[in-house]
Amino acid sequence: MTVKKILLCALAVAAVSVPANVSAQDATGDGSDPTAGEVAVRTSYTIDNCLQFAPAAAVLALDLTSVKSEYGLRHRMAMRAVSALLTAGVSKGLKSAVSERRPDGSDHRAFPSGHAAIAFMGAEMLWQEHRHASPWIWVGGYAAATATAVLRVHHKRHYVHDVIAGAAIGVGCTKLVYWLYPKVVRGARQAPGGATLTAVPFYDGHAAGCLAMLTF
Repeated sequence: MTVKKILLCALAVAAVSVPANVSAQDATGDGSDPTAGEVAVRTSYTIDNCLQFAPAAAVLALDLTSVKSEYGLRHRMAMRAVSALLTAGVSKGLKSAVSERRPDGSDHRAFPSGHAAIAFMGAEMLWQEHRHASPWIWVGGYAAATATAVLRVHHKRHYVHDVIAGAAIGVGCTKLVYWLYPKVVRGARQAPGGATLTAVPFYDGHAAGCLAMLTF
């Protein structure tokens, strides 16, 4: 992988990474004007929210380059969408069922960490698609996912077991989809042609959104 491609990927990631909304009440605990310390906390949460999407954004950015992928575009987009939906469904279901209080006492949606689930889902997608192109691709993805998990614990949004569970969900759901899909869909590694509009939804138990890309 050339330096030019790495720079293109980094620019694309910066362009498509969008933070989830963080309200003033989430950051400060009430509707009052934030102090300097509260602003710092809000900034930290924003970093967490940005970083969780970095691996998934890198996955989409690499589609704009000639980096070798394991599957054809249509098939890998389908697997990503299913992985995202499965990861979101499992995470949301467990949050509602377990109802664990966060370390900072803000709510009862600590287990599992949706941020960690999303981050490790994207990291596993990088490994599945580009592990043969360069080890730095998936290593970078897992490093960003690990940093996301560490920050969530550091900021007292989750306990350690919350982020471990979230990581397991993200990786496990993605591995399951990538294992099952080629067994169900024939010719999954055949690259299709034409333009494709792809939307990958996400939900971390607190914020929802969609990553979209037009490829032609």
